[in-house]
Amino acid sequence: MKYLDLIQSGFKGFISDGYAVFTPVVRELNAQTQNELLAYVEAKLKDASNEMVCAFSNGTRDVYEQVINFTDRNSERVDLPLVIVVDHSNQQIRVYHTTWPMSGAHMPYPEIIPVGYDLQHSQQPEVFALYEKYLAEHDEKILSLFSADMVVKEASGKRYLHGGHERDAFYRAVLSGALPAEFLPTAVTVSNDQTRVAGEYLFGGQGRYVAGVGIWYLSQDGKQIQAVHIHDDADL
Repeated sequence: MKYLDLIQSGFKGFISDGYAVFTPVVRELNAQTQNELLAYVEAKLKDASNEMVCAFSNGTRDVYEQVINFTDRNSERVDLPLVIVVDHSNQQIRVYHTTWPMSGAHMPYPEIIPVGYDLQHSQQPEVFALYEKYLAEHDEKILSLFSADMVVKEASGKRYLHGGHERDAFYRAVLSGALPAEFLPTAVTVSNDQTRVAGEYLFGGQGRYVAGVGIWYLSQDGKQIQAVHIHDDADL
């Protein structure tokens, strides 16, 4: 289930089965936008390779975290993290990534599913539920949920990887309101072993929101957060 293969095949097997496909570049896929997406990818992703990071499912939704490595407009090798969510309950494929590494601009991704669409509260690991609680309350207790080597990776990839004091400063800026936006959960998918969580969300404010997804990596005992990978195209 690699993204570049799906694009080349025209999402073969999904479109014919009635799935709606949403991407940050062309929004909803159809016969016309399918060609636009292929042309965009061929123009922007030079010498691209597509690697899987992780995959998990809860039976209703399948989640695939991946990275595309390519040569950018400045002839530098860069990485583009992305997530594909295959939602069998409403026959949607939702792709999340920033467009910044490809074009040097953001293409804000509008709401696809509503706030509170499927949060699966009864299945959420306690540490993830506390993370969302502390984030909503702007509470620095959120820092106590992290393992010592926990890292947060922003949407533009490994160039924006924060650990240690830099990670704590990143979260304190979010909690302080330095980023004038709110985080509204839309859907949560938990892996069967309870060590990975995909949290889809809307991020923004004043009537302007972008859709995104985060992947939370938890310790084997489920008590600490070891990594958070952010996938959205917020322009902040």
